[in-house]
Amino acid sequence: MLESRLSQQKADELVETHPAPGYVVAVLQVPPGQDRSELNLVSTKSLRNRVYLRLKKSKRRVYLEKYLPPSELGGWEAYLYFPRFEGGRDLFQLEEKELSFVCEIGPSTRLSRRFKLKRMVFRGELEI
Repeated sequence: MLESRLSQQKADELVETHPAPGYVVAVLQVPPGQDRSELNLVSTKSLRNRVYLRLKKSKRRVYLEKYLPPSELGGWEAYLYFPRFEGGRDLFQLEEKELSFVCEIGPSTRLSRRFKLKRMVFRGELEI
């Protein structure tokens, strides 16, 4: 949502229609017409140690819990699920300041992207 600069109305609609309680969800999208085979060839098990969210202040890594490839979803997107809570405690706090998404799906798909947590506040709450 940050990259495409969605309107507040569109952001509200996305949050309301795609709830994922207890998870932080990252979406990888391949533009229609481009090869998505690499996203279909990997699994949760093969990605578990190569895909994570890194918290800046604590330097903690939150590893991938579940992966759904485009072939399972019937579209051009892959969903990556990360646990949000541990022992009833939210792992993601504003005090961490920054969150990095680190993803190595294969030789041609490597991503590392940083996000400011203060920009992820929605309706007064941190919404990742």
